[in-house]
Amino acid sequence: MSKNIKIYFSKTKDYKIISATGAWGGVSPSGDIFFDLFIDKRDNPEYLELKVDSHNKTEEVGRGEQKLVRESQIGIILRPDNALVIGKWLIEKAEAAGAIDITKKKN
Repeated sequence: MSKNIKIYFSKTKDYKIISATGAWGGVSPSGDIFFDLFIDKRDNPEYLELKVDSHNKTEEVGRGEQKLVRESQIGIILRPDNALVIGKWLIEKAEAAGAIDITKKKN
């Protein structure tokens, strides 16, 4: 015998949307999947040097080094069974959005 149940969606007060260009992680000692979602970006310069004229107009005359950084946005821990389900869901959504499946070889 089966029955229907309703699941209602809600968001925590800390809910936020983040951007990610990649992931880095692996299997934890307890067997869970741990990974960080990150973005690759050019960091802000260490400093800006401005020239201020007698009319208080500014002109940039120098700046410090801007490094390329891989900035972790969030860390996630998943049980392996949940990681597999989420991974399949992500692949389905990526294919629906037009991504090419690079795991399938062309004949």
